Amino acid sequence: MTPEKSRDPRTELKVLSQAEKILSSIRPFLRNEGSDVVTKDFRDGVLYLTVSGACVGCALAGNDLGDLTSLLKESIPEVRQVTYLNINGLPIF
Repeated sequence: MTPEKSRDPRTELKVLSQAEKILSSIRPFLRNEGSDVVTKDFRDGVLYLTVSGACVGCALAGNDLGDLTSLLKESIPEVRQVTYLNINGLPIF
């Protein structure tokens, strides 16, 4: 059994703040399309985002969210992976 890594609240807060800043810059576009993406959690290099609205179930969501993943990973070095969740907390991909 692997011991759970200790969480650093300062790093988590920093990453969530940076992610929210990026999301805020694209949020008007998302809302115009009937969607939204909000930060949920960051731990062990994984950024968890909740997706709601038209993006959930859309055939093009993978492309758009893939672009968002690239932007987040390039902009925030601590982010190694982005996981998108629906409003029930289940992965959408």
